[in-house]
Amino acid sequence: PMMLKEADDAFTKHNMLLALELYKKVYEAQERVNRLYPDSDYCSVSTLSKAEQMLRLVSAAPLASEIKEIQAQINVALKHWEEAKKLYKKAISLQNRINKDYANTSYADFSKVRDFEIELDSLNAAPLQAEIEEALAAGKKCEEGKNYLAAAEQYRIAVDKQSELNTLFERSSYASGEKLAKFRVLKDVA
Repeated sequence: PMMLKEADDAFTKHNMLLALELYKKVYEAQERVNRLYPDSDYCSVSTLSKAEQMLRLVSAAPLASEIKEIQAQINVALKHWEEAKKLYKKAISLQNRINKDYANTSYADFSKVRDFEIELDSLNAAPLQAEIEEALAAGKKCEEGKNYLAAAEQYRIAVDKQSELNTLFERSSYASGEKLAKFRVLKDVA
């Protein structure tokens, strides 16, 4: 019990290396006592279970910390898309690892993977989104100049690009069936 309290104190003070070492010792000692002396007063399934649970939590902490660092780097790297894409992929990989190997810890977060995937798809879709916005602006300008045939052509380009974006980057924040329908109406009306 004394070593368990020391491990808990180390964990509370965010001294993860010490906490990991102490929880490991508690686990090994308790596992040995439980195996060799099952009828002893010192036999404790709950202590063994807590030590095992805390071992998993402390083991996942460095990965979760690395994800936070990556998120900070992503915010800086958004100015440099390719670097940001690499960082999102790394964050997705690490979070998937936590979700698989440390599923019973507070670091497991399946929605975080989905959010990272949405952001990655959005980065990948951004060039297509720019082309869509360009075509829409050109279509509007053509309509204002009463050149409806050219406007319809620009709106067709927007429809094609939005359809491509929806297919290739369906998790992107730019993907939208509503936008596609709206652009089709613009094309048909022009």
